[in-house]
Amino acid sequence: MLNSRTGKPLIGVLGFYGRGNSGDEAILCGIYESFRDEFDVVVVVDEHGAYRGFDGWYPYNEIERVHVGNIHYFAKRMAGLIVGGGGLGIGYGGSQALVCKFGGTPVVLAGTDHVHITKNLPGYRSRAAALYLSIFDRVFLRSAPSVAAAQADGREVNYGADWALRLVAPRPKERSSTALITLREWPMDIVQPDYYVAEIRRLVDTVRQAGLQPVFLPLAPEDELFLEKLGIAGMLPSRSLWSDTSKMVAEVAASAMVVSVGRLHAMVFAIANNTPTVQVIPPLEPDLKVGRFGKMRYMAEEFAIPFVSCEEAARLIESGDVTVSDETKKRHEEAQRRLSQMVADIKNLFRERTREWEDYRARRIDDYPYP
Repeated sequence: MLNSRTGKPLIGVLGFYGRGNSGDEAILCGIYESFRDEFDVVVVVDEHGAYRGFDGWYPYNEIERVHVGNIHYFAKRMAGLIVGGGGLGIGYGGSQALVCKFGGTPVVLAGTDHVHITKNLPGYRSRAAALYLSIFDRVFLRSAPSVAAAQADGREVNYGADWALRLVAPRPKERSSTALITLREWPMDIVQPDYYVAEIRRLVDTVRQAGLQPVFLPLAPEDELFLEKLGIAGMLPSRSLWSDTSKMVAEVAASAMVVSVGRLHAMVFAIANNTPTVQVIPPLEPDLKVGRFGKMRYMAEEFAIPFVSCEEAARLIESGDVTVSDETKKRHEEAQRRLSQMVADIKNLFRERTREWEDYRARRIDDYPYP
């Protein structure tokens, strides 16, 4: 249970890590920085799919890393396991979660959405969702719609927040005139390239007319590749910061505006750092509806951020209506309070497990409830 070198209890973290996806890397940073003072953190990574050189990034270069297939590692005595990731919230390392459960280790799902897969035969999704959530000792979902959906599936859950909201960069004395534009990658077989590029050009032109300097901000290596496939990589300067979360967050904090075309955490970074932002429906085809983008829609609703078409986004930028509203500020403050409470509750759960294990070791009672 205790690390012999540091004397701290050990906890594990599961997620879509080591891939260079800025959102998931930020979630890991948020978890690590919330727990490192009291616990030693080990992160689970699918090393076969991880980006080459990820082990040199922060915080991987400061913590122990375990391959996702090494389920025997999780038979060790641990204070707890956190599953924290994106909107899916499923998988990443279900076997590790089960091994922990068999050993009496608390398992927590935190800072994610509820399952939003809806294309299924009637009743199957709800049963599967209830079964999945039953694995966890505590569940903290990051949006009100996710909480309502989970409760409809028969599970009482806690209202939490996204871990990345903890990442706040020092605020510059004066923001730059840069408008960061993030384009989420999509499979090319669902993109109408001519239409997509025309809509992005509309946004870029509007940003320039508003007196700002547009810059691409890819949030993942796949986003950079997407720009190349579309033939627009040279349209604007590009800031390649996805491997360095602190620099990514600092760039957002120093900029005048963030225009996120389908990337959740570009918006989250902006909210956390009080930067004006708009979430744009990806122009994959004409008349695409917002309902197809569950987690972006949830988060936009959560913080009163406009989630609109390219045409509507251009109109907001042109009229100067992309601002940090009082309602967004209020909801951000509420989310920070929920996030602090989420961290406190998880720590208390893990402390209790640590005390139980240490008591067992001291007493050596054969019929103690933990093996």
